[in-house]
Amino acid sequence: MRLLLIRTAALGLLLVVPLGTRAGPGGPLTERDLRRMDAAQLRALFLGSDMGTPLVGEARGRLVSLADRRGPIKTGLTNAAWKGKTAEPDGTFVNRWVGGVHAIRSHYEVGPSLLDGRPALVVEYPPGTPILGKTRDELREVAPGLYLGPLYDKTPCPVLRGWLVLRVEPGCR
Repeated sequence: MRLLLIRTAALGLLLVVPLGTRAGPGGPLTERDLRRMDAAQLRALFLGSDMGTPLVGEARGRLVSLADRRGPIKTGLTNAAWKGKTAEPDGTFVNRWVGGVHAIRSHYEVGPSLLDGRPALVVEYPPGTPILGKTRDELREVAPGLYLGPLYDKTPCPVLRGWLVLRVEPGCR
């Protein structure tokens, strides 16, 4: 059953992602391509991707989709404040915020994705962490330096809330 689900997701990816956006003669996927996708397309792309290389360097971050009736407003407000992460080779990172503020540190580790059980970079924050203490992110590299992943509210049981993108700034790896 699981293999059938993965094959269906991969086929869905081929059907929903325009040919020019995948790696190949048209070039690799871009952050802009991901912002244009709906939640089903983002899910199919994530399911069809491998974990890739660990996140290292300054990464620009954006929420690209939230499963909420106020999603567009919340996405805009979040993107106005949250600017991404700066990650170290040991998996530690700090979030970057508007005005050059670096705050809310944590780490990522390789673990199973809640969507398909395959490896992903899993980001969780200790309980009680301001703003992000109840969240879990998973990341997979969908193009060189471009990471996509689901965003979960993990209390009391994980609930998929949306999708985020991190793009390592050129020259910052």
